[in-house]
Amino acid sequence: MTDELPPSTVPQNTKLALMNFPEDQEFIQRFSDEMSGAIIACGRFLDLERLAGVTVGYDFDAALSSVDLGYESAIARQYTNNGDVIAVAKAMNVRRDGKVMSHVVYNANTIDALVDPTHEHHLDALHIIAHEFGHVAELKWRDEAMPGLMLTRPKGEWVDFALLQTILTAWEEYAACRMTGMIGDSEALKHRYAQEFNRAAEYSLARAQEQIKQYRIHGDVDRLLIEAGEPIAMPLKMAGYLLGHLDAIEATDSLEELCPAYAKSHLVTLIPALRAALRTVWEEREAGKGLAIFDPLKALMIQTYSAAGIELKSLEEGEGYYVHVPFTAETMPNGEADMIVARLRQQLGFD
Repeated sequence: MTDELPPSTVPQNTKLALMNFPEDQEFIQRFSDEMSGAIIACGRFLDLERLAGVTVGYDFDAALSSVDLGYESAIARQYTNNGDVIAVAKAMNVRRDGKVMSHVVYNANTIDALVDPTHEHHLDALHIIAHEFGHVAELKWRDEAMPGLMLTRPKGEWVDFALLQTILTAWEEYAACRMTGMIGDSEALKHRYAQEFNRAAEYSLARAQEQIKQYRIHGDVDRLLIEAGEPIAMPLKMAGYLLGHLDAIEATDSLEELCPAYAKSHLVTLIPALRAALRTVWEEREAGKGLAIFDPLKALMIQTYSAAGIELKSLEEGEGYYVHVPFTAETMPNGEADMIVARLRQQLGFD
């Protein structure tokens, strides 16, 4: 006697759309069958009640544009593509009958190996598919735990909103990876996620400092927070992938050994704190804490800005932040030469 499989949580009306596929009906049918099977299978171990639909296209931008969001947005179809990391799939938040759902879009170029179990990228395809559905499951939890948060902007200073979005991204990737780390080649994924995090950690500080140098010239604080924010936040996002995967497979690898550049970076004391905070959210996600469950992550994000040379000091409630950017040789356009001038001005009482 064998145990019965649990029922799939995929809604019965979920549709699969294929776009810009080659004119090969045999391949299209085979891919459609395999993809449909993968969707149903993922629904057996992930809660995919909020899945609105799935689109797979060889033209990723066109596939994203084809999705009806159910609301107006200038950014919903954007995806990471910064020269170091490029997205190959996206779980898009959509509104259907007043409820927040998720429509998942895949770049077919990265998952068409699904049809061939002997292909070297077959396991990669399985993991990409499952990982994105992990975001669908996380969306349901967050929408039910924090009603009204999804597709709305919380009241308050835009910096608070930006900090929230940054830490939510790290959490979302951690959760998706922790839910799907067993799908695919877990060892190869561990090293891939480690490599991507290591690269982000290695370049983060220098790139942030370059933006601070530009700020010394243009003087626009909002622009500084946006332009320096990307290299400051990227290591936390990439850490979310790695830490979630390591916890999913219960790996005991040392982060310093997996990621040697990270071990020499300004993040070496911050990432262990990030890991602890993400684990706490995971363990307490059903405790009914609402948005406050992310407060420790938000505080950690402020520390990360400070470590990169941008100090955010909270003013009275609702009044935003005071931004202080200390002078250092690393953040001055002409390095130590500018610091000599700055020290002289201080000594003469000009600053």
